[in-house]
Amino acid sequence: ARCRGVRLADNGGSGGVCALLSSELEVNASATAASATDCTGDRVLAWKPEQLQLSGCSESSTLEGNCNNAIDGSVDQNHNPGAVCTHTDRATVANEWWQASMTSRAFVSLVRIYNRQDCCETRLKNFAISVDGLQCASYNSTQAFSIEDFPCEQVGTTLKVTQRFSNEFLTLCELQLSGCSESSTLEGNCNNAIDGSLDQNHNAGAVCTHTQATVGNEWWQASMASRAFVSLVRIYNRQDDVESRLNNFAISVDGLQCASYNSTQAFSIKDFPCEQVGTTLKVTQRFSNEFLTLCESSSSDGCCEGRSDRPSVS
Repeated sequence: ARCRGVRLADNGGSGGVCALLSSELEVNASATAASATDCTGDRVLAWKPEQLQLSGCSESSTLEGNCNNAIDGSVDQNHNPGAVCTHTDRATVANEWWQASMTSRAFVSLVRIYNRQDCCETRLKNFAISVDGLQCASYNSTQAFSIEDFPCEQVGTTLKVTQRFSNEFLTLCELQLSGCSESSTLEGNCNNAIDGSLDQNHNAGAVCTHTQATVGNEWWQASMASRAFVSLVRIYNRQDDVESRLNNFAISVDGLQCASYNSTQAFSIKDFPCEQVGTTLKVTQRFSNEFLTLCESSSSDGCCEGRSDRPSVS
């Protein structure tokens, strides 16, 4: 007997279903090969914010190292042996700063900062984090930290950290962003597809994702919390208007297409067999220069008792 579909919890929570794009999307998946024959009940998997890539950095001044040291992938917090962190001067501007650009417009859910630990960690005790000039997080404390996560919840392309102590050095050993991404954003943001809401009435308050129509093929993507076998993808399309825009698209896992849709008939909620192992799910609009809108997503592994034909997950 076929098991019930498993719902993806929003961002690791235990309740609700993940929302995806301008339509709802559910992904059926199992987290381990051992669970292939475990059909005792629903397994709840989570979407994990993907790590967003940063490039093209700059800083207010440079005393040691360079701005790229904050986005070079090294989490070494011992700056002195080889100037492995960024390190501004402190007399060039009233408030020193560092910034970098994301490879595409994205929803930044979290910013993780690695502070230096060989000395002087107390310098990083009063600063602000902004995306495209809008402050989304800050820190002001008498306590120094080693590694700290800062919820941001902001859409944009440029991330900036500003020292709020006047005439003080700014040193960052590594900075990591997580969130979701889409080719462009007209209304709402990519997180609307994984926010747990199944509302398909986008116009009421931009509750779905909604790209522009500026690139050849618009897209949306997010990462699963662990490598998984995706057997089924369920998409919830918007129903307030223009649902026919979602009539020609492809679904891929880790860059390998596993399902597609091409029809003159619009749908409300539809299941797409996928049968692919991976960590990143992507939906690509195949109409050229057309909006992509998704309202929500969830997933299940669709396993069968004693089934042995499913790929292992490693």
